[in-house]
Amino acid sequence: MIDHSQYNFPVELQPIYSKDGDEIPGTQAVVRTDVKRPLCAVSSSYALLPHAEMLDATASYMRAFGESEMSINASADGIYMYAIFDFKARSMPMRVGDMVSLRLVAGNSYNGKSSASLNLSAEVLSCLNMVCASRGLFSHYIRHIGSLDLNFPEPDKVLETWELAGRRWDNMGALALPEFASSVILDDAELKNVVPASHTRAARDGIASRDKSSAWDLHQDLTHYVTHVSRIEYANRMKRLAKITDHFGEFFDLDDGRIIVDWGEERKRIDEETQKKLEEKHERSKTNA
Repeated sequence: MIDHSQYNFPVELQPIYSKDGDEIPGTQAVVRTDVKRPLCAVSSSYALLPHAEMLDATASYMRAFGESEMSINASADGIYMYAIFDFKARSMPMRVGDMVSLRLVAGNSYNGKSSASLNLSAEVLSCLNMVCASRGLFSHYIRHIGSLDLNFPEPDKVLETWELAGRRWDNMGALALPEFASSVILDDAELKNVVPASHTRAARDGIASRDKSSAWDLHQDLTHYVTHVSRIEYANRMKRLAKITDHFGEFFDLDDGRIIVDWGEERKRIDEETQKKLEEKHERSKTNA
């Protein structure tokens, strides 16, 4: 059952004053008026979009995709709100035996930094992992500035992108990964801060438990940890999931389902970059000593 009080409360913009009672130019506050509590300081150009207004607009828009199950994720005293729409009827099979169903996530915040957004993702029905499309494949943002335009992408365009994302995920299942290649991908993910070491340790455990792995298996090891174990805020969870998909795109052509790197050369590059980082860290510690 959704607790609407976590996000559906009255807010307004109010001026901010100094201790001397002077209005501070260039800034204003987002204030929750029912309890008279300021939530965030924002710029004077910030345009307020109440969560309820964003939710009404997206709920109407989502009807174009068919029947959905909706849930709400609110955090930081209601500063962040994400409406998750799951369309179980819009599912597609993966060659490895999984099924993925369409998930659209509408987000809004009062922090003055994050845009309102619409994100394309999916739920893996066998394990309830969440996977996100590549960041370059789909993005829709609404900046909190000026006259807010709540026009969303044409549904047909969203569904076309969904089909493309599904084909890319499916192609991962055809890409066999020897343990050596999996280690390269995970080490590089740590090196580039795609995921922290806790995620890659869990993924290595998954590799050890299987006789053989595909790129999809490894992808799911990582997304499982983000979805079910990690306690990061929902917005950061989606960003991390998208970064994981992007990271796999550095090693594979996911449209054609083929490997585009030499694993031995990648191993050499990662080892060299790791050693360079260790040396830089050592030099910094000597400087700070």
